[in-house]
Amino acid sequence: MLKEGWLWGLGSGLLLLWLGAWLRPAQGGRVLVMPVEGSHWLSMKVLAIELAQRGHNLLVLVPENNILIQSSELFRTETFPVNISKEELSTSLKGFQEGVFKRSPALMDIIIQVERLMKFTGMQVQGCESLLYNKPLMQKLKEENFDMVLTDPFLPCGPIIATALGLPAVYFLRLMPCGLDMLASQCPS
Repeated sequence: MLKEGWLWGLGSGLLLLWLGAWLRPAQGGRVLVMPVEGSHWLSMKVLAIELAQRGHNLLVLVPENNILIQSSELFRTETFPVNISKEELSTSLKGFQEGVFKRSPALMDIIIQVERLMKFTGMQVQGCESLLYNKPLMQKLKEENFDMVLTDPFLPCGPIIATALGLPAVYFLRLMPCGLDMLASQCPS
């Protein structure tokens, strides 16, 4: 009986030693977050908070004229300069939101909405160019050694910055019309 207990203890000890040699503690990743202003950020913020609470190191990168995206004790926030004022962005965003969510569109409203969307998108492109050509900030981001970029595919700035930094982009977007998010990503619904 004593011999069997001794062998069992030795076997268990060797197994633990072997597992200890191969298993390493999990570490949180370094995530660069490139959100889109508005309701898209409100959805992504929930994920960002959860990732931070699970030990990931997040940097949320936003233009200085952002409206909804604010600092948190759970993640770092870094702003970059843009040539568009907060008031211009807010006016553009409000006009777009009112046209989409407040009433049924008539034919002329659709044309106006397309113009508003083009103006908003143009502002976002200017902001992205401002970031991409900000060499000191881009160098600083490279030196941060991020593991990935969490971004919203609604606008292309996140994937462009991910490519410029040589990082994989992970897209976060839910509930596109007609289930296009599920179709495009080939995710099970």
